[in-house]
Amino acid sequence: MKRKKKKFQKSILLGFTMLYLVTMGLATYMVAVKYDDDYATAHMSRMANMQNEVSEIERKNQEATWEDADRMDWYQITTNSYSYGLNGKFVQFSAAVYDKEGSLLVKGQDMIGNAVVIEPGTDTRSEHTFMLDDFLSPQEKEELAQYSWSNYNLPNMLTSPEKYRFSVRTSEDGTDLYGIIVQDITWEEKTDEPEIMYKDPLTNSVYHHATDLVEYGSGDSMVEILSWVETGSEIIWEWVNPDISEEARNHSRIFNVNISFPYINSGYETWKKWSENEYFHNFPENIELLEEKNGDVSQASLFHLFRTQRESETRVWQGFDPCGYVVVRMEGYPLLAAVDYMKYVYLAGFVLMLACMVKSIHVTNKAYDQQEAMEETRRNFTNAMAHEMKTPLGIIRNFTENLQEHHMEEKRDYYLAQIISQTEEMDRLVTQMIEVSRLDSEHLILQKEILSLSQLIQEQAAKFEPMIREKNLQLQYHCEKDFQVEGDKEYLANAVWNLLSNAVTYNIPDGMIIITTNTGMCSIENTGYPMEEEQLAHVFDMFYNGDHSRSSQEKHMGMGLFLTKKILEAHNLKLSLDNTKTGIKAVVSI
Repeated sequence: MKRKKKKFQKSILLGFTMLYLVTMGLATYMVAVKYDDDYATAHMSRMANMQNEVSEIERKNQEATWEDADRMDWYQITTNSYSYGLNGKFVQFSAAVYDKEGSLLVKGQDMIGNAVVIEPGTDTRSEHTFMLDDFLSPQEKEELAQYSWSNYNLPNMLTSPEKYRFSVRTSEDGTDLYGIIVQDITWEEKTDEPEIMYKDPLTNSVYHHATDLVEYGSGDSMVEILSWVETGSEIIWEWVNPDISEEARNHSRIFNVNISFPYINSGYETWKKWSENEYFHNFPENIELLEEKNGDVSQASLFHLFRTQRESETRVWQGFDPCGYVVVRMEGYPLLAAVDYMKYVYLAGFVLMLACMVKSIHVTNKAYDQQEAMEETRRNFTNAMAHEMKTPLGIIRNFTENLQEHHMEEKRDYYLAQIISQTEEMDRLVTQMIEVSRLDSEHLILQKEILSLSQLIQEQAAKFEPMIREKNLQLQYHCEKDFQVEGDKEYLANAVWNLLSNAVTYNIPDGMIIITTNTGMCSIENTGYPMEEEQLAHVFDMFYNGDHSRSSQEKHMGMGLFLTKKILEAHNLKLSLDNTKTGIKAVVSI
């Protein structure tokens, strides 16, 4: 039985584990397919946006040539191809723009943008762009990216001022890059304008940072202005262009700029992943003049849910004239994105699976334990009944043989009386077997009626009057209030008979039986020898007959209290047996 139980437990464990893995696997697959579709849609959307933007630049500047004044527009197009609406950890984009002759104009890179030069005495503004790969080593670029990520990694990026400020030193016309400077800025929150304003020593400018916080309540709105003022700064990182002379640096200008690191808002490691991906940077210098492919999509990986790559190339038209090409590349990991999205589902599913598995194993163990207990009970019951019935059968056989061998009329009646007595004993044993079987049956039907337990006790006690007189016992009744129950009279009478039988059988000569009834409670107390704690713990077990001093007085199979308790439990009643100062007390209660 134990081996069978362990085998079934392993089956439950394996079954739930397989169910969990299959369920989570299918759910992850479906989510990964959805991510793959989203990536494809985002890819085509960026393709369409770039077409419109390239066409708009050509429309505004029909005579556009590859000049520094135009580079910002072109690079802005490639910057817009980055996926800010999707998690850059699992899908990234890069783009390139080719002119109508098929020559590469720009491609996605790390860059410095918005270096604005205002001509002295005029309103003329010019913006300049510098590619970091043209100036910085990989290590220097990584150091600068760390500072950029720190600005995105503020506790509250929407309300807190920037931690670091980026500036460039350029030629007076802004076309040549002389250096890059990173400042650590100290801010203080101010409610009033300070009398003395701090001027940044690098740019000789005063800097403020203000944020509008809008709170809604009861239909009214309140606007609170959070204002910070720069109170100090320190240069913590600086790159100097080694190709620029000291004299040229003395005639330079300093501008605050934005440094664009693709996907840095998703984390430094995410940017580094994009920066080191050759697929995003190995655009050819020339492209064949091809007819428009209408967003042709190609899969670069057989198992595209693990790693999918898409490249779309299309010609851009300005009216009926071609004005260039755009190429958008995408690399995504739908399965990793799905796993990241599902991580809390995995945890919740695992906890649920574990709870169900533990519950199933518990129920199974309980069922096997019950089955094992029933099997043990059946074996004990069979052995006990065989032993008990062997005695009367042996007596009947002996008396029958005596009748056959000896024809003594004076003993004939004695032999027959003993045979009848032993058959009655066997009948009693069989009756108890039937009662046990009935009480364990799920189809037991009780003929219930309202009964007075006090009256039932008196009726059954009358059957013991000869034994009570023989032992010279005193029987006392204390009926404070009647104890009425709803139940089967035949079964309850049998239970009461067993309790009274024990009270009479195990009483001492000249002893006493005290019967007390009250609302919801009835007790039968008799004088006699107390029971040991171990005997009290097993007194309601089937076939238990641990009191040898008792069993020596009269043979009992240990079924009486077991049957009594089963009958009372079938009537939603409780039975307890305890020692008293003078003997034993049985209590029946609700």
